Amino acid sequence: MPSVDTPQPLESLLQDIHNAKRPGNRPMPRLLAVSKTRNASEIARLADAGQRAFGENYVQEALPKIDALRARGLEWHLIGHLQRNKVKSVDRFALLHSLDSVRLADAVCEHLVGGALHALQLPQHVRHGSRFQRQVVRSDRLAGIDIESLEELEQVI
Repeated sequence: MPSVDTPQPLESLLQDIHNAKRPGNRPMPRLLAVSKTRNASEIARLADAGQRAFGENYVQEALPKIDALRARGLEWHLIGHLQRNKVKSVDRFALLHSLDSVRLADAVCEHLVGGALHALQLPQHVRHGSRFQRQVVRSDRLAGIDIESLEELEQVI
């Protein structure tokens, strides 16, 4: 695994992203560091070097890191599959990348009702319905939404 002890390349990359020319009014590109195999102290070193957004695959592994690093004001993304029994933790994440069913979308919305609905942001490409992870081969081991349910999910979102 790559070391996180040397923040110099990260600082350089963040500066390159900041200096990048953007055509039109396109939003500034952002770097999402996937921190799923890293502990809180390793993540803190990257935060000290300027990284602000971190992606986690599993809610149960993310929550201790989020709690440990709360004072740093980091942005946490859930990039892995969200199980319905973990929906109560979705408001701990700034962005959810993994809605894959109408049933899950309904559970998330139900949990966030009460003024917190704005807390859930969907990536622009999802809000506009242009990209979903589609499951084209039926398999219980594959992530994504089956093609038959895709239109219904797009309407819900």
